[in-house]
Amino acid sequence: MKRKNLYLAGAILEFARFAALSSIVRAVLSPSVSDGGSLLYQAMAFPQLFCAPAFFFLWRDRSAYDRYRPLIAFAKIAGAIAFAPFVIGSARAVLLGSGSVTDRPVQLAVLLAVLSYDAAFAAICLVADPVGAASPVEGIPSDGAAPAAGADVSAEGGRSTES
Repeated sequence: MKRKNLYLAGAILEFARFAALSSIVRAVLSPSVSDGGSLLYQAMAFPQLFCAPAFFFLWRDRSAYDRYRPLIAFAKIAGAIAFAPFVIGSARAVLLGSGSVTDRPVQLAVLLAVLSYDAAFAAICLVADPVGAASPVEGIPSDGAAPAAGADVSAEGGRSTES
């Protein structure tokens, strides 16, 4: 899969991530905590929705929005850190056997899947080649596109448009 398609998948998965986290927070905290606690965790998940349009715009026009990749990576890392206490609490509840026996493992699995998604897309944003960076293969741009027909590829890896 091309990296560009990963950004489109990230845009779509952001909405699924938000729905999953909101439903888990509501299911876990509503019976035991006042609405303020549930609202706090939902408020912490809400800023992650801004990553969806960011991934969409990276998919749509990567060269124009490529400079925002580190900011998106920071947002993904910050979101993962914000939910770390919730994941630790869920893991502790599963290990100690407190709470519902059937619900807690499923919730923990979903939380771990969401955190691994955050880590994967943060890594993709951090290690992706900037648009226009030099390619390790001489004469091929970093986006993988072949040189234009009739273009002369020089020994330094640059392209000239003269035929």
